[in-house]
Amino acid sequence: MTLLRAHDLSIGYGRTVIARGIDLPIEAGGVTCLLGPNGIGKTTLFKTLLGLIPPLSGRVEIESNDLTSLDQQTVARHIAYVPQAQATEFSYSVLDLVVMGRTAHLGAFAAPGANDYAIAMTALERLGIAELADRDSTRISGGQRQLALIARALAQQARVIVMDEPTASLDLGNRILVLETIRSLSADNLAVVLSTHEPEHAFVVADRVAILAANGFLTGPVENVMTSDELSRLYRVGLVVEKTPSGRSVVGPA
Repeated sequence: MTLLRAHDLSIGYGRTVIARGIDLPIEAGGVTCLLGPNGIGKTTLFKTLLGLIPPLSGRVEIESNDLTSLDQQTVARHIAYVPQAQATEFSYSVLDLVVMGRTAHLGAFAAPGANDYAIAMTALERLGIAELADRDSTRISGGQRQLALIARALAQQARVIVMDEPTASLDLGNRILVLETIRSLSADNLAVVLSTHEPEHAFVVADRVAILAANGFLTGPVENVMTSDELSRLYRVGLVVEKTPSGRSVVGPA
């Protein structure tokens, strides 16, 4: 089932078009990996899919409803956003951080109740970090903070989760932990879209890849899009996709 779709989308600001011709279906139970060099428009695409900025042309649909016809609270019930796990100055507990995901389901000025906290705890348990509930969210590791932000998205109970470079600045162990978590979300019939600067992540977690490049937009199954020629064109350097003896796909210089 298609939960989110971009139709012939042009993105940008004012009269400045950053990218055009974007056709992107986001399916339930799938993970789509967005690749592209710095400054190409990945964040702008995400902001457009989230309804934070309007498309310059084309349209975005949420379960066949035009995004521009929906208010932000309705959009938030369908799409959750997971930013990079940067440190914050506000000392919320991890549980309170996750409960913030319930805002989309609360009325104006309403405070979260017992059911909202129960949903937040279930999300923490789902990610195996329930023991962090009472910890200061500014005093946990980067990997734990990223999992807490994913838990916040789960507490939002949206079926589409958009992640902006979820493994950025994480060490190897935490990167593996977060990638395993992302892959497991598809088993819950959620749809995940994530951006990354590490193309090998697509081989690990994704079903489909979307490439945003200066010469256009391309999307398709991982095995069709993640080729040596396509990645070399994208990053403007000679690259080769190879199989290791264990069968894993890796990307290296040609």
